[in-house]
Amino acid sequence: MDWTHTPLHRTKDPGWYFITAGTYKKAPFLLDERRRESLIDLIWSCATQMNLIVQAWVVLSNHYHLMLQVAQTSNIPLLAKRVHSNQRAGSQRARRHAWPQGLVPVLGPIHYRRKVLLARINYIHQNPVRHGLVSSAETYRWSSMRWFEDRVGIHLASAVRQIRIDRIKVVDEF
Repeated sequence: MDWTHTPLHRTKDPGWYFITAGTYKKAPFLLDERRRESLIDLIWSCATQMNLIVQAWVVLSNHYHLMLQVAQTSNIPLLAKRVHSNQRAGSQRARRHAWPQGLVPVLGPIHYRRKVLLARINYIHQNPVRHGLVSSAETYRWSSMRWFEDRVGIHLASAVRQIRIDRIKVVDEF
């Protein structure tokens, strides 16, 4: 299935997908800690229901990044629709204005090259530092960094942190 917005995104093939989604007009809709935690829970719930493997995530006040691994044909736009339509916003009006209508830029699938994938994961984990929210990515609560370290081990996680991310091209003007 192709996602019909510009640029065209291929979203049905197995592989790794790097997803960025921003709130409507960059509003800090996710400033409240409970909303960030709710969004992370919702992403996990929807991904699990759709047999998508979450590899990395970070949620900031007005956008999030997500790395998914898809083993078989998938419907990434449906994941975004479910996550954004079910995000608890406190009121129906606020929820309606939180996310742009049907828009989640998706880069994918990423051709499997280990260093490229690990660089994207590092980009996700370093995003709060890049945006000036924390001085050390380890201290940011709404990121998969500690979960990733527990999962892959401290040595690989340390190696991932050393991979340069300054050449990664991501729409991230939030």
